Amino acid sequence: MKNIRRKLNWLDYSVLVPTFILIIIGIIAVYSAGSYTAIETYGNQNHFLIRQSIFAVIGLVALAMFFLVNIKILKHKKVIPIVSTGTIILLVFVLLLGDEVNGARAWINL
Repeated sequence: MKNIRRKLNWLDYSVLVPTFILIIIGIIAVYSAGSYTAIETYGNQNHFLIRQSIFAVIGLVALAMFFLVNIKILKHKKVIPIVSTGTIILLVFVLLLGDEVNGARAWINL
């Protein structure tokens, strides 16, 4: 708990506040742009609002988790090759098996 309090002192509010503002603007924009389509397609005006909000919460949880990770772990000599190899494997996977959307093969269909 003491470690978390110490880390909270290092929070950069000039980055955190705009992040929250952009998340809120994004949720409002998705709701505004997709509510009519959501009614026609899903029968629920709030479908895209709920979905975008869930993704925003998942992103904020990931942000909190990475904030709490000790940076020395990420700089460890064994972690860097593992992350680099994983990234290269995912890039090759997208290149070979990814879905093509609008002429770009850049998506992994989950």
